[in-house]
This record gives sequence, C-alpha cells and structure tokens, in this order.
Amino acid sequence: MRNSLRDQLIKAGLANEEHLKRAKASDRKHHRQAKQQKRAGKGAPQTESARLAAEAAARERARAQALNRQRQAEADRLAAEAQARDMVVQNEIARTQAESDIAFNFNHGGKIRKVYVNAELHKELAAGKLAICRTRGRYRLVPVEIARKVEPIAPYLVAFLSDGSEPEDPDYADFPVPDDLMW
Repeated sequence: MRNSLRDQLIKAGLANEEHLKRAKASDRKHHRQAKQQKRAGKGAPQTESARLAAEAAARERARAQALNRQRQAEADRLAAEAQARDMVVQNEIARTQAESDIAFNFNHGGKIRKVYVNAELHKELAAGKLAICRTRGRYRLVPVEIARKVEPIAPYLVAFLSDGSEPEDPDYADFPVPDDLMW
C-alpha cells in the first residue's frame, strides 16, 4: 500500500534513482543549515549577553582596583603624616619653665602666637636654626632640618619656620632694628 511519491515518479519515468539521491542529500543539507541558523539565532543573544556581562565584570574589576589604589594611597599618606608627627615629638628640644623666659612671638593661622623660651633658644629661633611645630595641641621647638623634612609631608604641622633673614624693606634700610628689641 505504500506508494510514495518517490516510487510513483520512478514508475512514471520522470525521475531515476540518481536524481532522487541528489535531491535527498540537498534536502538534508538545507535542513542542517536551517538547524544551524536556528541554533545561531538562539546563541547570538546568549553570546551578546555573555559579552556584556564580561565587559561589566571587567569594568567592575577596574573600578575595584582603582578604589583599592585610592585607599592604599590614603593609608600611605596617613602613615607618612603619623611618622612626621612622631619625628616632631621625638626631636623636640626640651625646655623648662623659668622666671627669666621671654616670649617669642610668631604668626600662626592668622594670629600672633607666643612661646616662652630662654634667651639662647630665642636667638636660635630668630636666626632660623630652630623651628616651631604644632602637634598634639602643643607648640614644640625642633631643629630646622626636622621641620624641613616634615613640611612636604604635613605642612600643617609646621607653625614657624624662618630662613634667618628677614625681607628688607627699602624704606627702612637706613634704620636697623636693635638686637635687644623684643616685640
């Protein structure tokens, strides 16, 4: 009962076995290509979404690395500032309170401040051999070399740093200031 179109074409002489084999191979080829295209159609969005996900992950990784670098730089800066504070505290020139102490006036933060020192320290401050730094709520006398090391790291610690020479005002060049004048 099975009388397929193929058998009917052969009986009628309209086709032979060779033609039918080529047609069957061609059908299989087209069928395979259609399946591949169908798979490719489904795979393309997945590939696109995978690419987008990979790009998003790369951006997130780059952002995390930048954030880590920023945090590390901040930690390094804080460590350097702490080291500068410790350097000021360790190199503080010890001074004792005495009745003969005199006030050394300096400008810090837009205000005139004063520290009481003996005459020798007063001369060294005026000559620029000593500097004044403020740490932990106190003004501390330190050698000028220490203040110059601290200044690039934490400039807010250095309250007074003199180079030893006052700028000359040409109008007052003929009127020298006496050495014993205290203001």
